[in-house]
Amino acid sequence: KKDSISMVTFLKFLFLERGKPQTIMNNPSYWEFLMSWWPHRNDKNLLWLWYEDMKTSHREVVKQVAEFLGYDTSNTDLIDLATENSTFNFMKEHERHFDEHTWKEANNVRCHMPQDAGLESSKVMNGGRKPKPDLRELQELLDKKWEEVVTSQTGLKNYEDMRRAHSLEKKGN
Repeated sequence: KKDSISMVTFLKFLFLERGKPQTIMNNPSYWEFLMSWWPHRNDKNLLWLWYEDMKTSHREVVKQVAEFLGYDTSNTDLIDLATENSTFNFMKEHERHFDEHTWKEANNVRCHMPQDAGLESSKVMNGGRKPKPDLRELQELLDKKWEEVVTSQTGLKNYEDMRRAHSLEKKGN
């Protein structure tokens, strides 16, 4: 697609090139963002979720979110409905409800662009649009950055160690 960037270029920018923000107007790297929240992972007003858990235990995570928000989770019909309405298939079938069309239309007018500019893209994607890039070369750089930013602050060697440590902390509380 014209003016698009490769997955590798995007990942290098997000994970490797950006660092700690110089001002509050700058976005941090993923690692710095992650480390800014890690000390708060067990705060009562923060619910720390893992993508893998959302994929493998979807209903349980929906129930966990409902509990965190103060909903009565004994209503299994409501939990089932929320679980179904947060599946990929439901969101794909109703993707207009999960995009940014309202914001984009208003912003496009404000920026003197065609009102429908950018509306052809969707937030609901299955990742199957392009061949997956070979990221082996990038993996070493990512591992080095993890060690530099995350391991140095937490002692955790990798993402799985972080998930495991968090899980053990939750079980201990």
